[in-house]
Amino acid sequence: MTLQTVKLSQLRLSPLNVRRVKPKAIDQLAADMLAHGQLQNLVVYAEGSRFEVAAGGRRYRAFKQLEKAKAISPSHPVSVDVRDKAEAVELSLAENVSREDMHVADAVIAYGDLRTEGKSPEDIAARFGVALSYVKKVLRLSALHPDALACLARDQIGMEAAQALTLTDDYDRQLEALKRFGNSAHQIRRMLTEDKIGTNHALFLFVGHDAYAAAGGTITADLFAEGGDGYADDPELVETLATVKMAEVEAGYRGEGWRDVRASLERPDDYYNLVTVHAEGKREPTEAEQAELARIQVAADARLTELGKGNQWGDGVFNGLEREARILENRLCVFTDAQKADSAMVVFVGNGGEIEAKAIRTKRVAKGGSGDAPAIKPDYSGAMIETLSKIKTLAVQEAVATNPALALDILLDCLVGQGIHREPSYFSPLSLRLEGFNAAVADDMMTMADIASVDEVGGSDFAIQHTRGRIASNRARKDVPNPLINYFKTADDHWISLLQRQGEKDWPKLARALKVEHLVDDPRFANNRARREHGSALVPLLDEAFAARPLSEIATALDAEEMIWAPMLTPAALARRTVLAITSGSPPWKPQATLAAPTVASSAGTRSIHWKLGTQLGASRATFAAGFAGVPVCNAL
Repeated sequence: MTLQTVKLSQLRLSPLNVRRVKPKAIDQLAADMLAHGQLQNLVVYAEGSRFEVAAGGRRYRAFKQLEKAKAISPSHPVSVDVRDKAEAVELSLAENVSREDMHVADAVIAYGDLRTEGKSPEDIAARFGVALSYVKKVLRLSALHPDALACLARDQIGMEAAQALTLTDDYDRQLEALKRFGNSAHQIRRMLTEDKIGTNHALFLFVGHDAYAAAGGTITADLFAEGGDGYADDPELVETLATVKMAEVEAGYRGEGWRDVRASLERPDDYYNLVTVHAEGKREPTEAEQAELARIQVAADARLTELGKGNQWGDGVFNGLEREARILENRLCVFTDAQKADSAMVVFVGNGGEIEAKAIRTKRVAKGGSGDAPAIKPDYSGAMIETLSKIKTLAVQEAVATNPALALDILLDCLVGQGIHREPSYFSPLSLRLEGFNAAVADDMMTMADIASVDEVGGSDFAIQHTRGRIASNRARKDVPNPLINYFKTADDHWISLLQRQGEKDWPKLARALKVEHLVDDPRFANNRARREHGSALVPLLDEAFAARPLSEIATALDAEEMIWAPMLTPAALARRTVLAITSGSPPWKPQATLAAPTVASSAGTRSIHWKLGTQLGASRATFAAGFAGVPVCNAL
């Protein structure tokens, strides 16, 4: 080991350095090294007249960045530890593997100590090369109660809980929140802001920060909130200012000629039941609006010429221009004096702090009459109707709670409606929203999978529930009622579907085809009942037999025993497969190549069916020899 000082220009980064990924935060490190100097030697090895940096790559990059910024010269002295090449590479690995990052609590306390020493946040940010906002956040954390910082250091609370505690400078409140809610940042935040209103609240946005501050309102800043949100300390002042501002808005509508203006700070409960009145008048566009309409029309005509007449529907650009034109046309619509006299304007503060307004009808329209018909007095007041509706809801709740079958029917109706028929959740009789995980997978990745979709499974199961009064059971292959009616996989990864005919004659044939004749004499598999009871033992044995040979050999053996089976084709394989169909009509029928459900080309049963249907034997033999699968289709079928 040799400690010496070399010029920066003599150093370069070694290709043997174990860090391959370019490190981050070089700016911060460079600022720190400029303020405090080099605190740790670089580990290097000699390579000709230069030195290769094997350990300390971030420090070397920080030196080069300072050189590029002309903060230091190429001849700047750098302290290095010279080792031989093998030892230097080993030290590079040891330095990075054994290093442990500083605990966040230690960093917070260290920043607080700098502040105690009299350094300003600006000084700290400049000396360490970090953003001023970051320094302010860390200093806010350093001002927490010592017990809270101790909990952070012992990992009893996380950073989010510590950040929530900064919402108050009151040590007693911090300790109370810490004692009650521990590491729950949400609960801590809610407790410390229960008598405040968020600056992202609709009423505060409606009032505005400037108006609130001008009225003497103060804000508790939440340095860790997204978007720089905080909390207004005086909710009553916010509401008072909002009420005054809404009164000005109401006066403005009355000045426009509206006799009935219903202004409030929140959306009315019956808002969506109110009948909207659309403006019937129209004003002349201003010069700017006329120019905008002309621009939109010229652009739409040019796009229509480019697409060709009739091809514009569904075009995003053309539809966007039409949307702009509609918006501008709607701005030209105005309410007539008669509408302002006979209707009401509902005004309230929207979720984003903006004013929302809607004209509503106040006169009941008699059947076959007009809006000027006299209003019909309802039999019951609105309050009585609401009370009766609640009573009806209680009666329904009791009926459902005492009838589990009815409750299940309602639940299934909601699940089927949302999960299969894609109905919106607000159509459901329950306050229930079905959320599914988007597990879309490309078709080419699912070609060999036998996974059924939720729509298929749910549709089938719910249909059985409706007709049979029970949910369908989804059994594993080894638990099916008849193990011989099943799916099996061959040695070359092809699946086949096997079907057993009635009686016992197919079992010995299948055993011969699979070369497992000894299983026929096994008492566990002697008859259908025994095979059903011991299916968990039989299916694995059949799986081994099918997996021992490829599809071509299995197909030959099954056909030789005249077993009923079919290959399970993927959509891609089906598209590549040519299938023979016999067209209907008077015999002799003519074979045509088409796409249909395949059967086995070499099956003797298929030949027999063709012959019985009247297909010419020569044509059948020719088509079978050509490798077609036969699917007879005729009127007789």
